[in-house]
Amino acid sequence: MIHDLIVSLLHLNENKSLKTFLISNASHDFLHPSEHKILERIVRIADNQIEIAKFVGEHSGKITSNTTVAQDDVLQKGIYLQALSVGMNLCMTPYRNAMVELEQRFLNIPTYSLMFLLTELSRFEDLLEFLLQFIAGIRTERLHGCALLQYLHNNSLHGNKQIAEAVEIIQRSVHSVFIKQLSKWVIYGELDDKYGEFFIQHIDQRNTTDHQTNSGQTTTTLSDATRSVHTDLWRYEIWYEMLPNYLTPTWAGEVLFLGQTVVMFNMDRREIEKHAKMVRDDETDDPMEPIDSLWGDQDFAQQFQDLHADSGANMLKLVELVEQIKIYVSEKLTKIALKQVDLIKQLKLIKDFFMLGRGELFLEFVKKTQSIQSVELDEHTARTVTKAFENAANSVNVTEDLENFTLSVPLGDAETTSLDIRGIFRHILLRYNVQWPLHLLFSPKVMERYNELFRFLLQIRRVQYDLQTVWCYHREKKMKKGSPMLQFRNQLMFLVDNLQYYLQVDVLESQFSILMDTVQKSKDFEHIQRAHTIFQANVMSLCFLLHEIDTTKSMHQSIMLQTNENPVFVILNQLIDNVCLFCELSLKCSDPLKKSEMASFTNYEFMVNENVKDLMKLLMGWKAGANNAPLNQLLLRLDYNHYYSSQFGDSIE
Repeated sequence: MIHDLIVSLLHLNENKSLKTFLISNASHDFLHPSEHKILERIVRIADNQIEIAKFVGEHSGKITSNTTVAQDDVLQKGIYLQALSVGMNLCMTPYRNAMVELEQRFLNIPTYSLMFLLTELSRFEDLLEFLLQFIAGIRTERLHGCALLQYLHNNSLHGNKQIAEAVEIIQRSVHSVFIKQLSKWVIYGELDDKYGEFFIQHIDQRNTTDHQTNSGQTTTTLSDATRSVHTDLWRYEIWYEMLPNYLTPTWAGEVLFLGQTVVMFNMDRREIEKHAKMVRDDETDDPMEPIDSLWGDQDFAQQFQDLHADSGANMLKLVELVEQIKIYVSEKLTKIALKQVDLIKQLKLIKDFFMLGRGELFLEFVKKTQSIQSVELDEHTARTVTKAFENAANSVNVTEDLENFTLSVPLGDAETTSLDIRGIFRHILLRYNVQWPLHLLFSPKVMERYNELFRFLLQIRRVQYDLQTVWCYHREKKMKKGSPMLQFRNQLMFLVDNLQYYLQVDVLESQFSILMDTVQKSKDFEHIQRAHTIFQANVMSLCFLLHEIDTTKSMHQSIMLQTNENPVFVILNQLIDNVCLFCELSLKCSDPLKKSEMASFTNYEFMVNENVKDLMKLLMGWKAGANNAPLNQLLLRLDYNHYYSSQFGDSIE
């Protein structure tokens, strides 16, 4: 009977338990009650091994057709779970070897008792209990992919040496898959992830509601030449739920950056060949290597293979290797961006156009759109606005730089909408031809934020020009200096001029100078990318285009803020509309004002004053709550000599 029991322990059937030994007549007729208890414990240990073998068989690719799996125990299949099962199977090798040895010993000495058999099995009892609980945890939490790495890490520290060694074996097996996926993404830009297990994911636009808006805008924000690059390059994102806690989000961002860089290099070989020319260093006058390959003579793939062959599977070495690759790639990208593409020039172009740095160009553009009144937003209107921009560029002789930009008015679903020029300016779109390899810097989201800023600044410039037009009209008509309309016009000009100065000087010029200083000193492209992200977040925040004003937030937090929800932005939009209505009235009214005209003027004056009062109240509240120098400077400019403070009194306190 004991030999039969040993043979059964060696050749366990996943569908049958050893409980048949307990219910057989022999166990009751020939075994002492104490021996029966020993047999029960042996059977319990064997059943644990059966459950483990069943799990391994289900998930290691060896599941048989007659094996039944409970619906509640079904786990999402994947190569990580398969590798874990393979590692778990390796953990059971000492058990199987012990059973073979035990059978041989029993054949030589057939007098061994059940106690001896239990003693031999008890060496594996703790291990089997642990593995069974380990499997239960995986099933309960429905773990999948890289999430298994964190679960293994949580169970890696154990006082039992046998269990600790078993977990290490499983970790090596799972880490092997992780290193393969990581190396393929970092070195070749390929995401070999059939089951969605890696912490870098390729986002399907049809299934990502968070990016539907941005995806739709991408096709209009970018030029035709770079549209496909952005479409593929920025579909990769970090899935933080799959990232183990011992790997930081910063490190994950570096991995994403490296893969995107390789994707960009492999995306369009013609672009690489176009830029694969010899570049000379201005200081040494020595030729630099042609940019025909990202890696050059570096063999990082071999280092990944060496790490994969390392039995220790040291994750610290893996982190250090990624950091080493990131430094190499960043320095090479910086060299390309600064010397071949002239990143500094491209940033200045961004400032000249998206931030209205070329003031004469946009002043001319505003003039040429002056005649556009209420129109139907159709193809004819779009062509009219585009032609006005091209004519303005010809007038101020900036046609050479204009080759990188295209202005348009997307129709979308508003083809029959009637809009005035203010409404058109809120729909206008400026496309930028991103130079290779700056796609990593100017993502679709970045360009959309630049367009938000561009539209806002253009509206401010437009209302400033309208007030200047009213001033010229009043001067020609020689209106009386004591007229309330003239006084109100001067008040509005003061308000808009100081707002314009704040935006262009206190915010854009100061923040841009900080960015340029960082770019010129940095040799790390990722550092430049981070500095540019912080620059844009600060600009958008200080221009009231983000919901939060606090620019001390982290880069990722700042970028996730929603645009167009800032209360100051809402007030400024209302103020712009009311000032435009006042300008329209001023160009049509008589001197002195008629009764109906005076009623309209009084209404506009009241609404503008309400807007200004709300604006001052918000700015004063932020001044008290945050130490923000640019906003304090704006408040100082607007409330010069405490004009508004004394006018509105306690209502803004």
